[in-house]
Amino acid sequence: MVKLPGAPSASSDATQNASAKQDTKVWISGKQVEEFDYQQINKRHSDLQNLRIVVLDRMLLRQATSAAPHPDLKETCANIAELDLSRNLFESLDEVAHICVQLKGLRTLTLEYSLAT
Repeated sequence: MVKLPGAPSASSDATQNASAKQDTKVWISGKQVEEFDYQQINKRHSDLQNLRIVVLDRMLLRQATSAAPHPDLKETCANIAELDLSRNLFESLDEVAHICVQLKGLRTLTLEYSLAT
């Protein structure tokens, strides 16, 4: 293979393509699309303190874990503002209240199609 002076090499083409790919921003409906790898997604989902909306619809939940409040629930999930416990198996509202009193930031509770009376 003969290389002409001033001609770009294959490695410089690959570098230019990689940098052009990084500079490309994709927008959908006025919002920029972000790219995440598995580790970033796993880290983001494992941080329970940042949860704001929790949907436990159809999870077949029957009762709170124990008669005493879970010691970490109010600290671990302190920022939950919306909780959906619809279509679960709670038999009384006391069980639901046991959970809700620990969530000081709770503003919306959804209990559609619940057995609790």
